[in-house]
Amino acid sequence: MSEHDLQAILQKLKSPSTSYQESSSLLSKAKLTLLKLKALTPQPSTSSSILSLAREVFETGALLSIRAKDPAAFTRYVHQLTPYYELPADKFIVKSSGEKNKITGLYLLLLLTQGDYAGFHTELEGLELRGEIGGKRAEEDKYLGYPIKLERWLMEGSYDLVWKAMEGGKVPSEEYGVFSEILINQIRSEIASSSEAAYPSIPIASTKNLLFLPSEGAVVQFAQHRGWLIEDGRIYFPNQKLKGSVNVEAGEVAEEKEVSMTAIENTLGYARELETIETFMQTVYDVLEQGKIGILESPTGTGKSLSLICGSLTWLRDFKRKEFVGLWNEGFENSEEPEWVIKLAGERKKKELVSRREDMEERLKKVREREMRERDKMGGRGDMGGGKRRKIGGDEEGNVVMGENNGEEDFLLEDWDSDGEDGGGKRKTGDEAIFSKETLELMESVGMRSKRTDEEEELDDELKIFYCSRTHSQLTQFINELRRVEFPSSMPPEDSPAVPKGKDKDSLREPLKHLTLGSRKNLCINTKVNKLTSATAINERCAELQQSSTPKEHKCPHLPNNDNKSLVTTFRDHALATIRDIEDMGALGKEISICPYYASRSAIKPAEIVTLPYPLLLQKSAREALGISLKGHVVIIDEAHNLMDAIEGIYGAEMSLRELRLAKEMVWNYLKKFGKKLKGKNRVYTAQVVRVVDSLIHYLTTRLKGMKIDGVVKEKELLAEKGVDQINLFKLIRYLQESKLARKVESYTIHALTITTTTALEATLFPYNANDPPKPSATPILHTLTSLLLALTHPTSEGQLFFIKEAPALAFDFITLKFQLLDPASHFEPIVAEARAVILAGGTMSPFSDFTSLLFPSISPDKITTLTCGHVIPNTSLFASSISQGPTGLNFRWTYANRENTRMKDELGRLLLDICTVIPGGVVVFFPSYKFLNDVLTYFSFPASETQTSILSGLTKKKGFFKESKTESVEDVLGKYAKSIDEGKGGLLFSVVGGKLSEGINFSDDLGRCVVIVGIPFPNANTAEWKRKMEFIEEAAIARLSSDSDTGNGEGEGEREVGGGKTGMTKEEIKKIAKEKAQDYYLNVTMRSVNQSIGRVIRHKNDWAAIFMIDERYRDEKVKGKLAGWIRGKVREENVFGRPLKTFCNRNKASGLYVDGI
Repeated sequence: MSEHDLQAILQKLKSPSTSYQESSSLLSKAKLTLLKLKALTPQPSTSSSILSLAREVFETGALLSIRAKDPAAFTRYVHQLTPYYELPADKFIVKSSGEKNKITGLYLLLLLTQGDYAGFHTELEGLELRGEIGGKRAEEDKYLGYPIKLERWLMEGSYDLVWKAMEGGKVPSEEYGVFSEILINQIRSEIASSSEAAYPSIPIASTKNLLFLPSEGAVVQFAQHRGWLIEDGRIYFPNQKLKGSVNVEAGEVAEEKEVSMTAIENTLGYARELETIETFMQTVYDVLEQGKIGILESPTGTGKSLSLICGSLTWLRDFKRKEFVGLWNEGFENSEEPEWVIKLAGERKKKELVSRREDMEERLKKVREREMRERDKMGGRGDMGGGKRRKIGGDEEGNVVMGENNGEEDFLLEDWDSDGEDGGGKRKTGDEAIFSKETLELMESVGMRSKRTDEEEELDDELKIFYCSRTHSQLTQFINELRRVEFPSSMPPEDSPAVPKGKDKDSLREPLKHLTLGSRKNLCINTKVNKLTSATAINERCAELQQSSTPKEHKCPHLPNNDNKSLVTTFRDHALATIRDIEDMGALGKEISICPYYASRSAIKPAEIVTLPYPLLLQKSAREALGISLKGHVVIIDEAHNLMDAIEGIYGAEMSLRELRLAKEMVWNYLKKFGKKLKGKNRVYTAQVVRVVDSLIHYLTTRLKGMKIDGVVKEKELLAEKGVDQINLFKLIRYLQESKLARKVESYTIHALTITTTTALEATLFPYNANDPPKPSATPILHTLTSLLLALTHPTSEGQLFFIKEAPALAFDFITLKFQLLDPASHFEPIVAEARAVILAGGTMSPFSDFTSLLFPSISPDKITTLTCGHVIPNTSLFASSISQGPTGLNFRWTYANRENTRMKDELGRLLLDICTVIPGGVVVFFPSYKFLNDVLTYFSFPASETQTSILSGLTKKKGFFKESKTESVEDVLGKYAKSIDEGKGGLLFSVVGGKLSEGINFSDDLGRCVVIVGIPFPNANTAEWKRKMEFIEEAAIARLSSDSDTGNGEGEGEREVGGGKTGMTKEEIKKIAKEKAQDYYLNVTMRSVNQSIGRVIRHKNDWAAIFMIDERYRDEKVKGKLAGWIRGKVREENVFGRPLKTFCNRNKASGLYVDGI
């Protein structure tokens, strides 16, 4: 389906003749279309036209659900519209559909009718904070003003004004009229309750007017419903003691009590939410102020991102104001000069500082005003300027035209400059090895090199926050939050350059200076380069275009040069003037016709907050390439639960025997073709590459014949063949990194296979055939080899090499050489040492002990602050239970040995059938591994006997069944699952802990009404990798415990064998504690993955779900203590849960939080 299909569906939806049932079906089709267009939620890559259509679909659905009197469906549409309403207007073809305030007003009205006053005020405060009221008071808006006035009158008890506002259809639109009857009934109930408490009786005629009832007959009916007595034209209100004797339905008292408890819970929940947010923000502020390490946990949906923004940037502006005063007083503390001289000098220095700030703010203000004018001209279409952007050079598209001859000379290596290897001169390194002299001079002038120039000195390196998350998609969400807030000036009001004359200085707001950084793959605007398939290819091609040997006419036209210096400054000012995401940065580069990857570096120093993905912060070479200095700045890492895995992934490496054989064949063929043309060191080093690869192949081939499936690699054995141990690996690695051998070999191989018929051997080695034309690999195979060789140079204390055989065990070359980083602190400590403060934040950081011991081993505990925040949901929205027995009383204990137990599998099947019977919507079941999932599914597929149906058959009658697969894409699985739920069939999804669906997937609302964790997903502790990791943890613990050697306590020589610990522990005691530390780490890794899987559900404050952990070991105190804080104290230990679970589901359905219908 396409954009055209979406437009056609919308046209039908808006037709007056379309029934509600037809609308429901059309909306389902529209959402499936959006899912296929990857626009169910706004993405950076989504076009303006699709965004506008998606917004219109959800707005139409919201209004239809109100007309159908389906508040639950309306609530869902409001949540789906929120991210669209938070996008800037220029992201849409049409700035506004005109429905935003109408729907927001209806949502406020819905919250009123549900008695959710806390939610009402939170939503209203959010509107004001985001500035979404269009510069006027909310009460003045036709749609927003209506619920605001009603709420005020309700709070005042001015029920007559509410009645008059609703009387005679005096409502903003027909949809608002749906709520009139609901509110009037609530008012009647409130007045009735007050009357019961205030009077013993009241005349029927007075009651009619008091309760806004149309007739005395209606009064009698209402009185009977309330249990009032009617005698002699009067209504008598029984007291609480008499109430039981009146003809009242048995469940009414319980129902009233339930309503009261819900109201109390909502009020308390609002207070808890405010307290949680305030505590989180204050903790962030304190950590930065005191220069500490912060490890902060706050579940998804609790406002973590906004709290990080408010806490950190409030501190930043406060600190900069104090720092400003200190700067102009600096140097005069101990001066012997007269006071008037000191004061005059201070004033002069102050004036200079203010002037520099003034210049910057004025320049950025003009940029913002110019962009606003351009947007207004374009009707909000988003581009800063109209028409074609001007070209600087290249072809018609502004691209480089080169390599047209495609001759074999293109694959020949340039001569390798080996000066300096043996002390024979100064060798060019880094930028000098890549760029021409002219380019280097320009890079210095715009702040793209570490060498400072006079021009660069003019830009202060402002104190800033480096905010890091895993992906640009997550960073874009964070950037959207940044757009919602404003902060006081970074200078005292009386000195601030941004205060216009005659304006109130206390109301000053200084726009935030934000910059987002990305890789060349994200930011390259040269279409001849960015069309390449991999980041590596783009990086190398970019570097080639900048070499001094590249003819001027073939260089990239977008690269900064002496002719376009002013464009770099223009880019910098535009980048800082407004808050932009990575997509905006690329568009800005195209508009100005300057490379955003290089030009963005000039904006790093003046920026106040820099957002960037994990690799650009965690990798030292990436920081150096971008010119990032963390010295004295703040680092905040979000989604930090997998930080250690990310570091290990960046610095780890692996290569299979198949890849090594392929690498050897490729380099050998290259040598055969060009060996005679290669000169000097090129020939030597290329031959050395073949020898090293030969040695690695020999080692793995030997291990392939052995019985062990994995093991630790000794480096001496690895490089023992053909004198490889005599090769200087450091020189060889540098050659592979700085020469173009990898790309030349890869390109020649593809070229050769394209024009020749492959031999049988080549067909085996190369993954190409006649029907599948060769394409460049994502990463050239020699780059993978370089990473592996680089790993060999790491100290053994930091990491370890392993060989690992993979299934099928008897296959030709299914064995891999892998380097695993053991000590993430070795690469993270430099960041900690440079930064003023570091904050790690995430939704599932528990347990914390791994972060403190493995990432901050040298940091004193008093320098580390930890915080766990509860969830913002009320207790009534969570049903959590650890199940130790199945329906027939059989114990669940899913150890490796028990995973083949058929009785336990039967019991699991019965339990899942019970859960699927009660739980509406979607149920997600997580298994410890793909193998176990498939084993259970296979067992469930076969009936126990000829007269019985299979367990799977029973489950599929309850809900649509789906499972995670290593081969099927996440989008396809989720699409089918969501469709089944959307069609009212429900969904049961089998997944794997640590798999593709256990992280980063949002199972909110009906997509995840229940999550089930089957067993505890302990990793296999018998693998060589885990054994070595546990050994490393023990060794590190022993080293820490044995530090600060204690010579004894003087109570007699030989009486106590001292292990060197601070407390005089024996070696045995130290070893015991170290072993416990390793076991604790093993459990922590396991439970963090459990917490991450649980966190897929309950994604916002109005969400609700049940959580089941199926294993008796979840009742162990040590295991329970590792659960996330927001769930830990709420876990039931009841094996019979049918009735409580039904009550839980029914209550939440009735509360209006249940998503059903459209």
